[in-house]
Amino acid sequence: MRHIRPLDEAVANQYCTNLVVNSRYTIQNFLFKNLYEQFRRPLNFYFLLVAMLQFIAVIAPVNPLSTLLPLLFAFTLTAVKEGYDDVKRHWQDHTYNHTHRMVLDAKNSAWVSHINAEIRVGDVLLLRENEEVPCDVIVLGATSAVYIRTDNLDGEIDLKSKEMVQWSTIDPGSHSRRTYSVCEIPSQTEPPPALSIVAAVSDLCLVCPPPSSIIDFFEGRADLPPKPQGTVSDAGTAAVQVPLTHHHLLPQSCVLKNVAQAVCVAVYTGDDTKCGMNKGEAPVKWAQIDKDVSRYSVYIFVCQILNAVIFGFIGFQANRSAHETAWYLPLPANEASASALIYPLRFFLLTTVMIPVSFKFVVDVCKYYMASAVEWDVAMMHATATTAAWQLPESSACIGCKARNSNILEDLGQIDYVLSDKTGTLTQNMMELDSVTICPGHHLSVSNISGTWTTLPEELKKHNPTTLAAVQQFAQMVALCNTVEVVHPHASAGESASVSEIAYHAASPDEVALCLGMRKLGVSLVYRDEYRVVLRMHRGQDGSHYDCGVQVAAKDGEEEGERTWAVHHIFHFSSEKKTMGIVVEESDSGRIWFVVKGADDRVMAMASPAPSSSIASVHSTSSPLHPECAAKLSLYAHRGLRTLLVACRELTRDELTVFLRNVAEAGCLVEGRQAHLDSLRAQMESGVTIIGITAIEDKLQDNVQETIGDMLVAGIKVWMLTGDKMETAEQIGLSCGLYRASDMIIRIGERASEVANTSNWRQNLFAFPIEQLPQSSAAAALVSEPAAQMCGNALEARVLCFDASDSSQLSNEPLRLMAHTAGGIADGTASSTGGGIFVSGAAERSAVLVMEGGTVLDTILRDPRLRARFCELSSRCRSVICARTTPSQKAALTKLVREGGYLTLSVGDGGNDVAMLQEAHVGVGISGKEGQQAARAADFSITQFSDLRTLLFVHGQQAYIRTAYVIKYSFYKSMLISFIQLAYNAIGTHMSGGTFWDSFSLTMWNGFYTLPQTILYCLDRCAPRVVLERNPYLYKMTRHAVDICPSNFFGSFVFRGVLQSIGLLWLSTRLYGPDFAYADCGGTASNDVTFSVAYTALMLSQLYTMWWESHAVTPLNLLVLVGMPLFYVYSTMMYSDNPTLQYFGVFRKLLDTTGVLSALGISIALVVPSIIYFTVLAFLQPNPRDVLRRAEDRRQRLLLKRRDYKRMQPCWVRWFGATPEESSIFCRRGDTAPHMYSEGDLMA
Repeated sequence: MRHIRPLDEAVANQYCTNLVVNSRYTIQNFLFKNLYEQFRRPLNFYFLLVAMLQFIAVIAPVNPLSTLLPLLFAFTLTAVKEGYDDVKRHWQDHTYNHTHRMVLDAKNSAWVSHINAEIRVGDVLLLRENEEVPCDVIVLGATSAVYIRTDNLDGEIDLKSKEMVQWSTIDPGSHSRRTYSVCEIPSQTEPPPALSIVAAVSDLCLVCPPPSSIIDFFEGRADLPPKPQGTVSDAGTAAVQVPLTHHHLLPQSCVLKNVAQAVCVAVYTGDDTKCGMNKGEAPVKWAQIDKDVSRYSVYIFVCQILNAVIFGFIGFQANRSAHETAWYLPLPANEASASALIYPLRFFLLTTVMIPVSFKFVVDVCKYYMASAVEWDVAMMHATATTAAWQLPESSACIGCKARNSNILEDLGQIDYVLSDKTGTLTQNMMELDSVTICPGHHLSVSNISGTWTTLPEELKKHNPTTLAAVQQFAQMVALCNTVEVVHPHASAGESASVSEIAYHAASPDEVALCLGMRKLGVSLVYRDEYRVVLRMHRGQDGSHYDCGVQVAAKDGEEEGERTWAVHHIFHFSSEKKTMGIVVEESDSGRIWFVVKGADDRVMAMASPAPSSSIASVHSTSSPLHPECAAKLSLYAHRGLRTLLVACRELTRDELTVFLRNVAEAGCLVEGRQAHLDSLRAQMESGVTIIGITAIEDKLQDNVQETIGDMLVAGIKVWMLTGDKMETAEQIGLSCGLYRASDMIIRIGERASEVANTSNWRQNLFAFPIEQLPQSSAAAALVSEPAAQMCGNALEARVLCFDASDSSQLSNEPLRLMAHTAGGIADGTASSTGGGIFVSGAAERSAVLVMEGGTVLDTILRDPRLRARFCELSSRCRSVICARTTPSQKAALTKLVREGGYLTLSVGDGGNDVAMLQEAHVGVGISGKEGQQAARAADFSITQFSDLRTLLFVHGQQAYIRTAYVIKYSFYKSMLISFIQLAYNAIGTHMSGGTFWDSFSLTMWNGFYTLPQTILYCLDRCAPRVVLERNPYLYKMTRHAVDICPSNFFGSFVFRGVLQSIGLLWLSTRLYGPDFAYADCGGTASNDVTFSVAYTALMLSQLYTMWWESHAVTPLNLLVLVGMPLFYVYSTMMYSDNPTLQYFGVFRKLLDTTGVLSALGISIALVVPSIIYFTVLAFLQPNPRDVLRRAEDRRQRLLLKRRDYKRMQPCWVRWFGATPEESSIFCRRGDTAPHMYSEGDLMA
């Protein structure tokens, strides 16, 4: 434990300074540390090993620079990027560390200016409004209540109240409360007298726990001397111990608000602060496609090793005695003793290009662009207010998607499961109190009551006085049991503020909705601080109000029905406990109440069977909840409303005294404090009486049902994880389209067993006839490609006959039906039965699984048999709904699905969803009313749930397809230039390990000549975005990895590269073989001429290949495809004109008619077979994406025949005949930015 005495030099020397260092490198260690981090990756270390072996002359077939230069280029770019990022971090550190603060100098008794880095533990600081807190501090005194803004820490811009070190005493006679603080600040502008502050803190001791990264954890104590000084001299002579919690701690980087000056003491500095303890690398996530490529690279590496061993052995055997028969070819002395090792190493170095050194760099560049395109997409931009809830709206801004992890962009195209929070994610998180039920059965529809703020609503006046008194007593309890802040400072007990002007601010929208709803019931919260709450009771037209059923006239000079309550203790809400409680005392009557509200299962568990009649007239019953109220509770849940039970119990003065004494004693503990407080809370919560129910409506967001429907069509399973009760969650699931009314509902939980009149939910789980459900979708991948091909055949006749009038109104429903039918045809089991879903070609009745969280879910997760059964059952269900789940259970369920081998996406909007977002393969946070914690911790952040359609179906598919092709093409072109080396040794070098290419050509191949067009493939679009948006079933193709499956990767690209390299060698050597002679001089062609013809043909063939296999060509692609041959000719001529090189004059010999025609003919011969093969394949098995792309292209061309439509297009569309691409169908007028860049304007 830390014992901190302010202004004590000995204490300060025990702990670190406040120097903040977020940078990773220094000038001294940058080079070494960055190289270590890069070469720590296996692939980079492999390239380094290859480069080092190239410097051994006896085994190096080419110049070492051919490998070293591309390697240095890639590593240098990475190092420059890392260095630039670190320079920015250095600048941020310097700015923060040199910010000046007012610090108390104890020796000179004066306020002096120190920079942040010089602040030490125990220093006394003077902070002013809008200043950033330099370290973790405790407030000793302030001019007013202390508020902070924590957007720098957790992204939330709403104000949070904080407490200062103060204590209170209650006069035994008058029961009046007196409050004391350590320091007094008399002026709003002038610093407090230094001498008085030094005297006030001289004997203060703060006992603090060790540094912790948990933001909401701080269990400390402030010890004051027996004879307080200054402002507390009259507080008595006994020593004072003030419990300190996280509500007293102001974390580093927060901003002080709504307080002129505050005197604080530093308790944690530097890396010991909450912010410093939470610094660290985010969880590293890699896309599934990267893992696949790594596995494929291992296969190619194994193949490379086998080739090296086999060819090396053959070369060693063929050449070991060659010098004996060919005396003019003596064996070099440096090869005589190690020939058996030299030959395999030579062939290993010859084929190192099989794994391209540049492909990782190319993929990273493409990912960076595609992540930027996600952020530029106007379809995901929505106007959002930029101010906090406590401010008046001043402006709005268009906030779009933020991609914080571009490494996993391709995973967006392969999602199998979406696990979603409900409140604020599927719903708007705009709460409105719909109804209340007050025991024993008084029901009020609050939403239908007109908002009257000064008189009692007419809807309530029709009730009898007893009922009206019960309503107002219930409303008082609800208005008291919250942590709402009244944001207008003039609305105090001493001033008559207009109720209509009062606004509320709270961490949870539920509490604001409850306070606004209580206004309609005649009770308004007008003032609240740490120790006092003021409620205003609405009067009738005659100026009277109701108290316990009696109409009471207002007294002269009395404020309008105003009541003051003293707050003794608050039990704050937590996601685990699901309740919030408060101990209050009415000042006039002296009656003491404990009020609690929370989830119905928790409150009913703590309620006593025998109700109290002090709040409302309740009939005796053995159940904690009156039957009429229980029926209303079930009705609210079936309507999808969020329900809370409100309960209370009256305390005696002795009970309060004992409780407060126990709380004070537990609060002074610095170890085991929370356990003691939890025990006291459990004692207080036992035996309460339920007095009513609140039902809050939270409407669904726009387009939620359509979004979930598209996900289900795409084969994505959607799970909803919520803290609501099962009935509410089930109704919300039906409303948002997770299941249909005709679907089978499977319920697992304690209450479900009670409804089914069974004793054990475990028996139900194992006894359920699982064979009634469709088979698991795990086998869908086996039939996905045939299903896609059949889908293409079924669609071709429909889409290709569209005309401009009806194709623009393309409906999703017929295409969805075709997609399902195609899946069934592919497997031969299609059915026309309506109301079913097709999984692996079977049509059976679909089902939804509704699971209860809490102990039931914990039991399932702990028991292997139950877990296995749950996984099997959930995999056969259309959707899964998990109710009453805690944040840890959400993360556990995400991990469970992830461990099943499925790609998961979690989406949430609150801090309680962070663990779930980090556990999933892809975490998507929604910037909502619960702050920015989820958005900041997620890999991607959006503003609406419906944006997932664009994120998955457009950017996810496109990113996956583009990256897949870039990877396949990178290995293909590397195989072209590497395998020819082996073939050349077999026919031309007597297996000696010689090279066909020269070093310059090898260096330029992957480094320059093929690099630009490979990178610019990231501009390609497999289909217009409207096609991807209208046809979500196309997503199944990327989900099942048909674009980079082993057969496609090795068969269509790697094997094609091998065949083309062999064909290239055969054609070039046949044309420029021993029988070839130049017409002008009769000379034969050297090997350099042969390889130059082959290399030129290879260059031309790659231009044809890239043009043919691109789906869309932009002007930038066209510029590179046309300009690269010109650059190749120019650079090679410059290299060939150097008289000091062996290659001198070779390329100019190629520029005659024979050379040009030979290169052109060979290039055509290389690509024609593959073009024929892929054309026939597309004719026999059309790809749905290609079919729909051609249909959209034809529609656009038909529309271009209209003059009015053509005049609206850009000049390159009108002049060059390019095909425009239609904007997103998800864009809505007024919902997106007026003009922003959108990826891709052309499709040719």
